[in-house]
Amino acid sequence: MEKKKQNITRLIASAVLGIKLSAEEQKILDDWLKNNTRNQRVFEEVQTLRDADEILELERKGYPLHMATRVLQQIEENQKHSKHYWIKWISGVAAVLAVTIFILTWSHDKSIKQPLAQSESTEQIVPGKVEAILTLANGEKLHITDTTNIEILHNKLVTSDSTTYNTLTVPPAGEFFYMLSDGTQVWINSDSELQFPANFETSKRQVKLRGEAFFNVTHNQQRPFVVSLSEGDITVYGTRFNVSNYEDSDLSAVLVEGCIGFCSKHGDSVLLNPSEQMIYKEDKDEISVKKVDTELYTSWINHRFVFKEQTLEEIMTTLSRWYGFSVRFADKDVRSIRLSGRLNRYDDIRVLLYSYEEVANIHFDIQGREIIISQKDK
Repeated sequence: MEKKKQNITRLIASAVLGIKLSAEEQKILDDWLKNNTRNQRVFEEVQTLRDADEILELERKGYPLHMATRVLQQIEENQKHSKHYWIKWISGVAAVLAVTIFILTWSHDKSIKQPLAQSESTEQIVPGKVEAILTLANGEKLHITDTTNIEILHNKLVTSDSTTYNTLTVPPAGEFFYMLSDGTQVWINSDSELQFPANFETSKRQVKLRGEAFFNVTHNQQRPFVVSLSEGDITVYGTRFNVSNYEDSDLSAVLVEGCIGFCSKHGDSVLLNPSEQMIYKEDKDEISVKKVDTELYTSWINHRFVFKEQTLEEIMTTLSRWYGFSVRFADKDVRSIRLSGRLNRYDDIRVLLYSYEEVANIHFDIQGREIIISQKDK
């Protein structure tokens, strides 16, 4: 099987480079193309390339099949958006070709050394999952996953005291979507907690949040929706917005559409318009508002990470909540390096880390569930 893969690789490389194939070689390539439509799509993509200089080098590197495409797409993405110097990069044309060569030549032989391989440990860094703990007002706890029958949960809530609060706790490396009794949709991020009644009062709809959540609030002018935080309250009537108040960061509210108002526990208040972010520094009792690209703060509900000129420390903090790892900076200077990038939340984290190694002078050492970050060259 391995020889066949290598032979196909050589035949595709020859075709890209314009090297004439023998009748037997052409038949082998044709049969491979007829085998399935995926092979045809791969070959068609490669056919558009003009530069195959990297083939032999890339063929020797080896990279896991399920990561190859995403790694090279990420490198290209980072090159587009990052304003910083990089020590090495693969051109867009070569990157597409590299994807194909990686796919065709990857062997499951574990003796091949992979870039950014995780250490030999029983603990590995993997993406998070749909998971939450529902604690009813009577103290009963229910473990929820993506296979849990939501109707059972609703029945449990209906039979509980509607005036007391139930609690949805999403652990680190978890996420959960829930629809409240008024139809309001809530996406709850990792390491977060939402408290809510089975049924809202007639005068107002109030929930309590710790961590991060995105709300799509059902409009009701007569019954304002209130998100109570440790720093104060956010009041809305019908809108879409993201709130984040993790303990290790300032309170942030980003409005996608509609209008919301924030009032701190000290009495300071502000109104937000669409595409605005409010940041509240509780230690200084200071509120600031600025225009932002809302995708940077809401992409997580669509299972994506989007970073734009953020510090490496900020990026790693965000990633650590979802992937459930700890981070250690061996060199403090790398904390402030600013990077951009996009990553599917269910991708292997090495997709993004490897791409950052390509565009910045940094190295990631994965040891079990800890990532150690250092400079490549000093």
